[in-house]
Amino acid sequence: MLSDEFPPSCSQIATCPDCGINWTFKIRSQDVQAAAATTTLRMSTTVREPYMDEIFHVPQAQRFCAGTFQEWDPMITTLPGLYLYSAALLRSLGLLLGLPGKEACTVTLLRLTNITFTLGNLTLLYQLVGWLHAGKGISRHHRLLSAATLSLFPVLYFFNFFYYTDPGAVFFSLGTYLSSVKGRHGTAAVFGVVSILFRQTNVIWVAFCGMLIVSGHVEQAWGEDEDKKEQVKKGRLRQMSKGWDVAKFFSRFLSSPHRLNGLLSQVWPYATVGILFLIFIILNGGIVVGDRQSHVACLHLPQFIYFLVFTLVFSIPMYLSPARVWRCASTARSHPLLTLILIMASFCSLLFFSYTHPYLLADNRHYTFYAWRRLLGRRGPAILVLVPGSLAAGVVLNDQLHEHSPLWRISFLVCVLIATVPQRLLEFRYFIMPYLLFRVHAQPPPISRLLVECLLYLTINLLTFHLFLNRPFHWIGHPGHQRFMW
Repeated sequence: MLSDEFPPSCSQIATCPDCGINWTFKIRSQDVQAAAATTTLRMSTTVREPYMDEIFHVPQAQRFCAGTFQEWDPMITTLPGLYLYSAALLRSLGLLLGLPGKEACTVTLLRLTNITFTLGNLTLLYQLVGWLHAGKGISRHHRLLSAATLSLFPVLYFFNFFYYTDPGAVFFSLGTYLSSVKGRHGTAAVFGVVSILFRQTNVIWVAFCGMLIVSGHVEQAWGEDEDKKEQVKKGRLRQMSKGWDVAKFFSRFLSSPHRLNGLLSQVWPYATVGILFLIFIILNGGIVVGDRQSHVACLHLPQFIYFLVFTLVFSIPMYLSPARVWRCASTARSHPLLTLILIMASFCSLLFFSYTHPYLLADNRHYTFYAWRRLLGRRGPAILVLVPGSLAAGVVLNDQLHEHSPLWRISFLVCVLIATVPQRLLEFRYFIMPYLLFRVHAQPPPISRLLVECLLYLTINLLTFHLFLNRPFHWIGHPGHQRFMW
């Protein structure tokens, strides 16, 4: 149960030997909820009307609250998971308070529904860190600080206070993954279906769970294969020396009823979700509902480079050190041919496979507008920054995930590519789930670096909210204030 893993009230005292300080922190679920509610109310007193994408989400949710389910805004591209959740929660609250559906689903109350996901994401991150790093001597306060820091991840944290799908989509995706790694595959599939109702691309992370089940069975079978025991260390797949040996191994694997039954008994829930999603695509005529013209898939290869650099920037407090910089340089020197191939591939991707979405150029309220205008859209500076940055990020990611098997890392890479590359629009929110999965699997950093990361995230969040609330601007010919945001 969640309450067993993350009690509603806990006080932790931690020592940081690396920095020579003692510090105390106290976190209670009531405090998290109160802080989130206070921030949401502050946002709602400043921005009373729906803002940005809320102009689509809020009216649609209010229709659901009123029991009108047959009307759909064609500009909305996601499934109605968020609206169903909000309508169920707020209509129940309205019945208790004697409020009609419309009064129970105001802009402020709809925004407040995301507070449940704020606390839920903190809880799931806490459990994931503890489960994935069990046996490594990670203390309770270390787990709590890690989870609290990740829940402050700026791109996600900002949207906790808007009526957006991101907090709920992340919550149910994390629930899918946590249930899967704990072996609760039926529960994982249920979480996965709900996550898809919040955002269709979450099917990628359901598939990721299924891929890990398959790779785990393959690795176990490979480790038990009599002909390969000398090539195996610690039961992990380390090498498959010859293609013929691999072919023989998979032939034996696929012809073994015992192994196939064991695999199917665990992977069928994810396969069922995949089949249902395929049926949805066929009936719907595509993944996107609503405004399909603005969300046409393409081969946008630089998106993966953007993700790598994005990850490197937000991981600087955790992994930047002279030793790591030297290791990156040494890795490049020791693998000159591979380094050259990666440099050329990155160069060609940026030069020939870059796309500019009309939304990116038309809206100067988003930070991505300025990132594109001042760096990413200028090919010369972009190449000089992104190519070495992405190579360094690749070394860091591979180094931090080296404890996982090659098949695990390949599965993660494939899913990140599928989640990012088809997207024509540069949108930092698309990077939230890949980044969180990387961070919870990365080697646990010392407390001192976690503190620096936490302070960095807090600083970014404070600056972001300051700009949004206190630095509005105007568009000529458009009423109302415009505000900066992720």
